[in-house]
Amino acid sequence: DFILIPEVPTSVDEVCNGVIKRWKRGMNFSIVVVSEGVKLKGQDVTYDNGLDEFGHARLGGVGYFMGKEIEKKTGFETRVVLLGHLQRGGSPTALDRNLATRFGLAAIDLVNEGKFGQMVALRGKDIVTVPLKEAMGNSKTVDPKLYETARVFFG
Repeated sequence: DFILIPEVPTSVDEVCNGVIKRWKRGMNFSIVVVSEGVKLKGQDVTYDNGLDEFGHARLGGVGYFMGKEIEKKTGFETRVVLLGHLQRGGSPTALDRNLATRFGLAAIDLVNEGKFGQMVALRGKDIVTVPLKEAMGNSKTVDPKLYETARVFFG
């Protein structure tokens, strides 16, 4: 119902007002997806979790912060689920197993060819190689047009 991303600053009040609006229309739940690194207007939600191995700030905690704020400002029970915890279960599908095999074979080919400093990736249906510097060098951001299209479905 709401997707909060770093590229589009929002406020806790905007989200809470949207949750309340949905409740008044008879929707007794809301789903709020919060990306780490999200910028909340007028509030600093940066937690000092140190730096990762590439020197980037290690983010964390904004989902719990939003959950507490939504509950406090709306009075609605709020539960926080970390996507990483949710995704850990389940048996791999045939597609998962096939993709893992393809990645493994492509990685072995890179080693046999002496092509270090590269990674394998899926582009469309093809396995490709990408230099690690290229993969790690730039932040991947959300296309604003895509976000605006999705926003039609919020609240």
